[in-house]
Amino acid sequence: EDLLGKNDYDFFPKEQAEAFTQKDRAVLESRKLLEISAEPIKIADGSERWLHTFKTGLYDEAGRATHLLGISVDITDRIAMEENLRASQQRLAEAQRMAHLGHWELDLLSNELRWSDEIYRIFEIDKRQFGASYEAFLDAIHPEDRDEVNKAYTDSLKSRSSYQIHHRLLMKDGRIKYVLEKCETLFDADGKPLRSLGTVQDVTASMFAEKALGEQQKVLEQALEG
Repeated sequence: EDLLGKNDYDFFPKEQAEAFTQKDRAVLESRKLLEISAEPIKIADGSERWLHTFKTGLYDEAGRATHLLGISVDITDRIAMEENLRASQQRLAEAQRMAHLGHWELDLLSNELRWSDEIYRIFEIDKRQFGASYEAFLDAIHPEDRDEVNKAYTDSLKSRSSYQIHHRLLMKDGRIKYVLEKCETLFDADGKPLRSLGTVQDVTASMFAEKALGEQQKVLEQALEG
């Protein structure tokens, strides 16, 4: 009873009703299915809902448009969840940036490696120029530390245990960075490794501070002995 005999102008603000009407006419003229993946609308109580809508024309034998068929699905909850997820991802990225901590995941079935943005910043690598694989990761490590890092990882697969290791990165300009890497691997019921998950944290500042403190302590001890 609330809907029969009425049109968009009875339910929506003028600008929105006109936009709906124009889309309806375009569908009838084009004779094509229109899909609107996400469209906000104001409902009777004044709140906003999001719809995923399909529209298509119905025609008689002479090809004249007789009806417009529309199907809408309320996706408001999905939109809210997606927005919350994006916000959470942004907060995580900001927290990782502040802590100089990134995360990574290696799919052992496809050898596909995924890095967070912070790891790219730590390694100072352009993601567009990085062949994301375990071998490419090893190539980014200081040459003198590669064998040790590779052994730590392969041994963890054999023992099905997690590991952590400090190692160096050699930057293109010759600078040295120190990172703390942690990793654990997930296995299937038969013991086959599926995915490795890990973190990389830039600890260069703390390593240099610790080294400087050690040197100062050595100088102080020598002075006391003298």
